[in-house]
This record gives sequence, C-alpha cells and structure tokens, in this order.
Amino acid sequence: MGFPIEKDFLIDIEEWHYCSTGTGGDFFPSIYFHKDTSVAVQKYIANAVDENNMIGSCEYFLKRGTYRRPIELFELFKSKR
Repeated sequence: MGFPIEKDFLIDIEEWHYCSTGTGGDFFPSIYFHKDTSVAVQKYIANAVDENNMIGSCEYFLKRGTYRRPIELFELFKSKR
C-alpha cells in the first residue's frame, strides 16, 4: 500500500491513514497497530454532502464521513484495565 498519508497515535495504538479521491466520494482504509502488530482494519467513505459540498484531495477529509474507531480497539483498551 505504500506510505500512509498520515499517522495518528492514541495511547499505544498507531493508526495509519490511506485514501483515494473519487468522483462520487473518497475512500479511506485505516490500519491500526499495537506493538507493531495489526489489530484492526477499517474502511470508511466521505463525500461532498459530508463535507458541506467542499471538494478537493482526500487528504483534507480524514476521519470524516462514516469514520468510527473499530470495536477491536475498545476491547483492547478494556483488557488493559
């Protein structure tokens, strides 16, 4: 998949963001890592309606549209308590 367009960190979870700009909307796969092991993969979309009719490169619309953190992350956090 190449290099992610952005990386986020949440405690000890690393989230890699990728995107593809499309005419009907943008497609975003995200991969979550814990201790260098993939623990979840999420796909979400965003379109012009989600962005108040703004358009442009998908890089500007990360974590919007149908984005939600995967349930696997909540399970991982609960197991650490």
